[in-house]
Amino acid sequence: MSKPPPSPSPEPTWKQGICGICPAGCWVDAAVLDGELVDIQPDPTHTLGMICRRGRHAPEIVHSEDRLRFPLKRSGLRGRHEFVRITWDDAYDHIVDRLQSIKA
Repeated sequence: MSKPPPSPSPEPTWKQGICGICPAGCWVDAAVLDGELVDIQPDPTHTLGMICRRGRHAPEIVHSEDRLRFPLKRSGLRGRHEFVRITWDDAYDHIVDRLQSIKA
């Protein structure tokens, strides 16, 4: 019995948008396949259609195993790389407290 031929890989959907990897906000065309970013190109139809080095690597950055997905708080001395997971509310409270102490 022979194997059926492999099904053709589906084509990504290209969408226009603004890159959010860095603060520049470049206009881009993004390829999305099964809900995931798979490619990104500058938008040639827009005057701000450019892309920086970070933007070119957006799919790698967004889908990296090392990407932080929740807030961490240092639990040891600086440089020891010891962190504990905290809630978003705790993280925001900590940020507000630090900003208030700087403002005072």
